[in-house]
Amino acid sequence: MPGQTGFGKPLGEQIPDTRHAISVSLPTWEDVVAFAGKDPRVMGALKGGYPRFVLHKDVVAISELCIGTFRKQPSAIHAGVDEATHGLGCLLFPSITYASDCQEYIAVRAGCGDTNEVAIRRFDFIVSRAVDPVDGDEPASCETIDLYAVFYREKYHGFAKRFWRISGTGISSRLAEDVLRALEESKPRTTEQQVCNRHPSGSSSHRIIQQRIASLLQRGISMLPEPFENHPHDFDDIHLYPTGMAAIYSLTNILRPWSGTSAVIFGFPYDSTLRVQESFAKGHLFYGHGTDDGLDQLEAHLHEEKEIHHRTIQYVWCECTSNPLVRTPDLDRIRALANDYGFLVIVDDTIGTAANVNVLDVADIIVTSLSKSFNGRADAMGGSIYLNPMQPHHDELRRLFASEENAGYTDSSLLYHRDAQQIERNSRDYLPRISKMNANATRLVDLLTPLAGPKRALQRIYYPRDDPNYRARMRQVKNTQDDDDGGGFVPGYGGLFTLRFASVGVARTFFDALDVCKGSSLGAEMTLAQPYVQTVFPRKKEWAAQYGLYEAIVRCSIGVEDGEVLERVFGVAMEAAEKAFDNIPFGLPLESGE
Repeated sequence: MPGQTGFGKPLGEQIPDTRHAISVSLPTWEDVVAFAGKDPRVMGALKGGYPRFVLHKDVVAISELCIGTFRKQPSAIHAGVDEATHGLGCLLFPSITYASDCQEYIAVRAGCGDTNEVAIRRFDFIVSRAVDPVDGDEPASCETIDLYAVFYREKYHGFAKRFWRISGTGISSRLAEDVLRALEESKPRTTEQQVCNRHPSGSSSHRIIQQRIASLLQRGISMLPEPFENHPHDFDDIHLYPTGMAAIYSLTNILRPWSGTSAVIFGFPYDSTLRVQESFAKGHLFYGHGTDDGLDQLEAHLHEEKEIHHRTIQYVWCECTSNPLVRTPDLDRIRALANDYGFLVIVDDTIGTAANVNVLDVADIIVTSLSKSFNGRADAMGGSIYLNPMQPHHDELRRLFASEENAGYTDSSLLYHRDAQQIERNSRDYLPRISKMNANATRLVDLLTPLAGPKRALQRIYYPRDDPNYRARMRQVKNTQDDDDGGGFVPGYGGLFTLRFASVGVARTFFDALDVCKGSSLGAEMTLAQPYVQTVFPRKKEWAAQYGLYEAIVRCSIGVEDGEVLERVFGVAMEAAEKAFDNIPFGLPLESGE
């Protein structure tokens, strides 16, 4: 890219520049802080945002249309949400299960007394379904889309939005776009709340995604010891969801009947994952450091539960590797404890990626956000759950997922077919894309490592290459000529690393000088930088620091841009950071440290 100096975008621009982008540009540290504080200057400039946190304009438009329709119904008054007395809010969901969960969440958190304070209505829309290159064997047709609207008094909007944000179960922007287009030709019909979900069949795209996930996992089977080699992968073991968080939320609800007293979160997970366990699990224990000392504490707890109380936990939830400090716990030891005490092991491999790491010999369940590296373009949301046939609880889990009471949490068609089509198209180059991200991230870490030290502007680089637990999970390719990407993919350390600076001021200088895209999400083909604590924990900085998430860290998700250009861009930003560090008065205490 001759003459190119960087990749940054102005404030509020969508990343990428498409209608369904899932990130938005916050190019300066001040912009990020202002966004967290909902400053009108920044909020008014946004053309989009991460869909769980910033409602897409099409989703807002559909909600407003449904409110208008609902207000005309006499039943609105009897439902306790009379707009003549109170403002009216509305959020939309693709299933009655998710809508009912939202209704209950609002009622309980708001102390409404009963769920009649929050009303649900079903809206039916007739939408044309055109032929897609993937689904070319399916003729052009019309389909009925059922949306479930949760209406509530406006004063409860904070509770409703919190459920939308942490569960990830709301409708997608593509679904909203199609419904808006349909409304140009017809009006929606509304009915009273229905008892059951409809379960339309998934598209060809859903099946191809499932097959692709199975193939990626299959790549590691030949490297596993017996008895793991001869287990077939079945579509019934792979479930698709509207978002990665919807997969996590649904799984948490499915596992509530599983024997055991509580969930364990081991290691610091993505913040919303922790929020889901806090809000919806039977109970939870949090070992946020994810260290061997933490495993000693967990083992002591398990022993006490078994020997004194004659019970155990439900499951241990962990990541390979974590966000944003890219740490992996000792998964072999966790598996051994699971075998001894009978709990499930759930591993989120979103950041490590199925291309780089193999957790089949330790995980009962693998959860992945397909929005990230699998999709790779930051323009569609999705998630998956994989039930591992190689582990002892597989048959029980499969029966649980197939049960009638969990049907609302296991229907893969809840991933809207147009989102599935987009994810399927984007994931076709998954392995070569991951290979480039691996190479670019390693190249930048090699560039920055000589510049890091306890008395330097850059104090520490968090990167999985130095983690023996991550290396233990890396895939080993026997014969690259036989590898299914046709190009000899070699596993690496992923595209994510995090930089910890000497102070917030130095971190701010680096971030402001870094000419890359800056916004939420990770795993995209474009490099994305984010001052993680400023974005995720703006009001809980001291709490986050207990677990090593200091205010002066910058998370970097590296894309597929030209490596030489990325080196120049990061080099310029480091020069600015070092100059700022040199100007710190002698003896001034640093703002982050372990």
